[in-house]
Amino acid sequence: MLTAVYDTGRSTVMEIQKDAQYLKEEMVGCIYRHFKGELYIVTDVVVNSESLEIEVIYKDFTPSQLTWSRDLKQFFSGVDTTKYPGTLQRERFKKVGRNEEIER
Repeated sequence: MLTAVYDTGRSTVMEIQKDAQYLKEEMVGCIYRHFKGELYIVTDVVVNSESLEIEVIYKDFTPSQLTWSRDLKQFFSGVDTTKYPGTLQRERFKKVGRNEEIER
């Protein structure tokens, strides 16, 4: 169970690390579709040492396999439909399955 994900101001470092570990177990190896259509695989969940925010580390499936980082709140945030009125997906990233389950 998550205890500190959205409230680092009142959480201990140990609670934040515990939440990050839980999220790592749930998310690493999963494929997420970005609202613009590209697929990404989550490779790690980490805690930023300065802000204590939980961040998601993910790679794309291009030949260069670029690595990206986004804080957890932003990773699961909704899409700005004013800026992107034509988007069908309402979440910034939507889980589509585990790596071994997905045909790309």
